[in-house]
Amino acid sequence: MSVQKYLINLLEFYIFVMEILYNLQININYIEILYLFYKNVV
Repeated sequence: MSVQKYLINLLEFYIFVMEILYNLQININYIEILYLFYKNVV
């Protein structure tokens, strides 16, 4: 396995993980907003 291929795989994995974390962060913010909205209504 060449170093170049290893680095490309590492980069792809890093991007994959970052996308998951980014999506989780958005979901957490969305849930917090819904919770605050619910709390204000009730």
